[in-house]
Amino acid sequence: MKKLMKCKACGFIMEEEKVGDVCPACGVPGKMFEPYTDKISEQRKKILDRHIHPIMVHAPQAFAFFLLFFSIVVLLINQPVRTNLLVAIRIMAFCLPFTLVGAFFSGLMDGKTRFHRTTTPILKRKIIFGLVFFALSILLMIVSQAGPITSIKADISIMLLSTGCFVCSIFLGLLGSSLLEAKFPG
Repeated sequence: MKKLMKCKACGFIMEEEKVGDVCPACGVPGKMFEPYTDKISEQRKKILDRHIHPIMVHAPQAFAFFLLFFSIVVLLINQPVRTNLLVAIRIMAFCLPFTLVGAFFSGLMDGKTRFHRTTTPILKRKIIFGLVFFALSILLMIVSQAGPITSIKADISIMLLSTGCFVCSIFLGLLGSSLLEAKFPG
């Protein structure tokens, strides 16, 4: 097993032989690194080092942002760009629930790997926000696929549902980032 070093200033962890003149994360001198012993078991470390959950959550977050952005822009522009954006909205709205399913299952796996359970207070809140996000994404998919999106009523419905999805995405991100500093038991 490779020896690890931890930056005293920012907590960045890296392999001893890769420590250079400065910390790659915060820029303090390399002499600020101290030996570090990882308390996570090898099996859990192998799973966590794949970063499956962080990767999986970025797709629905990006979709939520661009769905909201495009739904606002559609209200402000005329043809022919409007038609193209409506097609993009339809495609993204159709794909969003599927990306959320992937993020949800990777989140369950991540919670189980990191905390040995998925019933911690923060993870429970993440599950609730995730389910609300999923329900809104299903409604958004239905509304966007329900026929021609040419009415202002459909445009506003899509914008409101996109806003709800984006807000859920923000809260999920904030809850997830609050767990970054959590110390994992062996």
